[in-house]
Amino acid sequence: MDDKSGRLKKKRGVTRTSVTKICKAIETELTKTDVNVDALEEMLEQLAVESNELKKLDSQIEEFVSDDKLEKEVKEVAEYTQKIITWKFRATKKIRERTKNVDSLNVPSSCYKESSSNIKLPKLSISKFYGQSSLWLSFWNSFESAIHENDSLSEVSKFNYLKAHLGGSALSTIEGFALTPENYEIAIKLLKERFGRSDVLINTHLNNLLRICPLKNSDDIVSFRKIEVYLQTLIVSVENNDLKHYVRSIIDLGSQRSYVSKYVADVMKLKCVGEQTVTHGLFGGLKRRENHKKYSIELRNTENNFSCNVEVMDQNKICTSLPKLKDPKNIEELKQLGIFASDICLNENLCLYENDPKEIHILLGADTAARLFTGEIKNLSPDLIAMNTKLGWTVIGRSRITENDSSSTLMSLLVNDLNISDLWRLDTLNINDPAENQSRKELEEAAKEHFERSVKRDNEGRYIVSLPWIHDHPPLPDGRKIAERRLNSCIKALERAEKLVDYDDVFQDWQKEGIIEEVDPMQEIKQGQHFLPHHPVFKENSTTKVRPVFDGSAKERNTPSINDCLEKGPNLVELIPCLMNRFRVGKYGVIADIKKAFLQIGLQERDRPYLRFLWKDRGREGNIKILQHKRVVFGISSSPFLLGATLELHLKNAPDHLKETAQQLMRSFYVDNCVFSVNTKKEL
Repeated sequence: MDDKSGRLKKKRGVTRTSVTKICKAIETELTKTDVNVDALEEMLEQLAVESNELKKLDSQIEEFVSDDKLEKEVKEVAEYTQKIITWKFRATKKIRERTKNVDSLNVPSSCYKESSSNIKLPKLSISKFYGQSSLWLSFWNSFESAIHENDSLSEVSKFNYLKAHLGGSALSTIEGFALTPENYEIAIKLLKERFGRSDVLINTHLNNLLRICPLKNSDDIVSFRKIEVYLQTLIVSVENNDLKHYVRSIIDLGSQRSYVSKYVADVMKLKCVGEQTVTHGLFGGLKRRENHKKYSIELRNTENNFSCNVEVMDQNKICTSLPKLKDPKNIEELKQLGIFASDICLNENLCLYENDPKEIHILLGADTAARLFTGEIKNLSPDLIAMNTKLGWTVIGRSRITENDSSSTLMSLLVNDLNISDLWRLDTLNINDPAENQSRKELEEAAKEHFERSVKRDNEGRYIVSLPWIHDHPPLPDGRKIAERRLNSCIKALERAEKLVDYDDVFQDWQKEGIIEEVDPMQEIKQGQHFLPHHPVFKENSTTKVRPVFDGSAKERNTPSINDCLEKGPNLVELIPCLMNRFRVGKYGVIADIKKAFLQIGLQERDRPYLRFLWKDRGREGNIKILQHKRVVFGISSSPFLLGATLELHLKNAPDHLKETAQQLMRSFYVDNCVFSVNTKKEL
């Protein structure tokens, strides 16, 4: 330890001597009547280098200093720090006096020598040049007139301004040059040779023109372009002990606090540092009190050169999944400007997510964002900007992108380019529509995955399923008013047909069989419920003369129905041609159906309040009863899918000796109808 501290002290002694010499040289230069600004700037550069080295050595030596010598050590460090600050300030002040006609970043338009006007003109802001050839001329014209031809500036000062106004590949081109008058001219020459060549500029503009696609057909109509609004999203690294994950985040200045999703808190095993009850002021003036756990997390940028500790509170879900920038033109411009936006350049699949890679799991509110902004902004378009933060670049605003999704284009074509032949094409009838095939398959897969995750069996062996709600569906109203109106119409129709008692008996039987249950009006919830209207269907040739049918498509104006909020699953109409063809193959046709198929499948308790309906015993006047379904309801758009998925699951789990029969049945079902054929009576 003594040897190491001794070597460090010797190095510091040499560095302190060098600092003293530079300070004396600055003092000597400042006493001259004709101060050499170039020499002063060179000394300041040397002083900055030695000052940084001295700070490192002071920090390393402090670890070996004993308590009784610590006070002396601190005093010595303070003396040299004061000396450096004093002479740095005096030299900078003198340089500023000599170059007072030029602002460090914004150059006044009155800097021309030949201007004799005393009017105070506005400042000219010179945009940074990042290496995009098409922008070289505009940059150089501004820089040349404001700084390069300003004789009141030294060559070293001009070189400083030049470096301050370069970025990306342009800055990399001259970054290795020392700040000397000779190197300034070399740097200018090098930049002109690389970015200012006339042949390169001509080719760049020609390529931009050639990339403009001519309008050939209605697919190119600009009305098919889609406006996408982007928020300040970025990817950060979250660290906790040995755990490290990338997480997609958002900066939201409309939030006073920062939040982390409970999912990330659990996966990262974050340690709770307290709890806090917060009153959330929501959109529309609503207020809600919630209790949150508090955590302290360490965030790093993806380049691993900045980190900060942030206090966050937990939240079940931060917000809905947010899109990434898709416009190729904007992405190419970011690349040309040397801007690395983590949320655009990195694959979101590398991030921690629960269901969707585009999920947001950290919200950085105003309490944190203020210390992250650097103030650097680049305009990508009139409505879109790139904003730099210490955690990385973000993009905010709206971008008009070309909508290449063929399904959206097809919807527009139905209005603009409807052909007579479309009237008899199968895809117009929604059978095997290639234009929507991919997106529809994704929805079908999502519905199947939801079913597989949520299905279970109760103690009786009955399958229990949950409704496949559409992600981020619009708020579903309770629908009670329309249910009450339709109830009165239903009772009148039953009275006219003299079937009111029969209709009531159906509900009585269902209640005994556990298909429906009565809800206590005192325990009725005002939120999270929905009432289905129902009406009678008469079948005189059936064993059940009258039966209730529920209307899942009923809705008030400007509100969704429950069918609008549920995934419908695969289009079962497409199965009919295949079933009919297979039915014609064998000699003997077999047709069967499952008795009360939908009513055999149970519903999870959390979904039952959304399948409520109203009824009056025997149609009598008085209090209206509230009933709710415990089984899958015929009349809901997702019910055929739930029935089909349950049958498929049941047949897949058939015993080995029945596998062949199960496979045959699996190919033969359409909803609750079984249709197939065989060639021999033995097969029957």
